[in-house]
Amino acid sequence: MGVISGTIIAVEHLRNPSRIGSFQGAIVSVTFPAYTASTDSFSIAGVGAAIETAAKRGKTNTIKAAIVLSPGTDATGTDIYPCHTTVAGALTVSTDALTGGLKAADLSTEASVDSGGMTVPARILVVYSEA
Repeated sequence: MGVISGTIIAVEHLRNPSRIGSFQGAIVSVTFPAYTASTDSFSIAGVGAAIETAAKRGKTNTIKAAIVLSPGTDATGTDIYPCHTTVAGALTVSTDALTGGLKAADLSTEASVDSGGMTVPARILVVYSEA
């Protein structure tokens, strides 16, 4: 079983104009190289750091939760959803990384990514706090 690294290609910050609560949101776009459904899992490292690099606020970000917002697409046109291995749509938070498995549109069937990798990034909603 291999752990495939996702590549963060963009971060879009969501505004919290009400200033209610201490959580912030960001949409993180990520791609994956070739991935075999039956044997691989994924890790996206440095998510909080990537959010801070994009924000340039000099804060430390702590990831609280993450959920797939829209699928990516591989070179064959198949929709690919990064998800938790058992919770449909959610991703596992592991300190500053997100981990899980790549899923098909039903969010439960494991999916493979063609050898050409993902051509359209998946978008993940990340909820975080900053200090």
